[in-house]
Amino acid sequence: MKTINPLLTRELVTLGYQGENEYKRVVFDISDWIRTEGAGGDVLLFFKRPEETVPYPCDVEVDGDKVYWVITAAELNIAGIGEAELQYRKDGTIVKSKAIAFRIKKSLTDVEDVQGTWVEKVLKVYDDIFNTGEEGQQLSKGAEGVEWTDPQGLRKRSIDDGATLILENNAEYRGADIASLEVQYPDGDFECWMRFNTASEGDINIAFPEGTAYIGEQPEYGNNETWEISIKDGVAVALEVG
Repeated sequence: MKTINPLLTRELVTLGYQGENEYKRVVFDISDWIRTEGAGGDVLLFFKRPEETVPYPCDVEVDGDKVYWVITAAELNIAGIGEAELQYRKDGTIVKSKAIAFRIKKSLTDVEDVQGTWVEKVLKVYDDIFNTGEEGQQLSKGAEGVEWTDPQGLRKRSIDDGATLILENNAEYRGADIASLEVQYPDGDFECWMRFNTASEGDINIAFPEGTAYIGEQPEYGNNETWEISIKDGVAVALEVG
């Protein structure tokens, strides 16, 4: 595996060619953050693929003052210029790197569809962020092939257009042709997953409770779109997947 350090050059760093998987890893030095903020903080890495507007969290491995990011086919799925941001969180303090640009080169051969794997990966890393155990435990582990299910099984629920939807813990929601929806949260801790298609015409009015925090940008819903949203205790990650 080839290791690259984007901070050692002013040139645009190439992550790889479309379709490559786990051939390169990027190393970041966080010694300054550890020195100023203290050891034991949480490290997060967000990547925005070319032509997309919403960044998603990536798997990282922390070893002392070094952070390693193994580049998968999900990151290399789209040719062009992508951006990454590294974060260090300790005792309520959040420190961010600048947005680091990376090039993904076009492949001559066909590129496999990694959309499903990418969505699974986002949901898995998102879940790890909020279920980190003792201090120093890594936030993310191998996400390939992981299903977002509970040992007791998810409760299946439908989403009706124009409804007020009160979410339940450990539930899966699906809907189609949604133009208007008001989402409310239950009392106490909860986590659930949603997938819906928006209406083909007319205004789209989908409202989540005030104070909802988003990993990445807050979604703007349009016509004929498919969205997947994972929500845990009022924190959401929303991805347009079609």
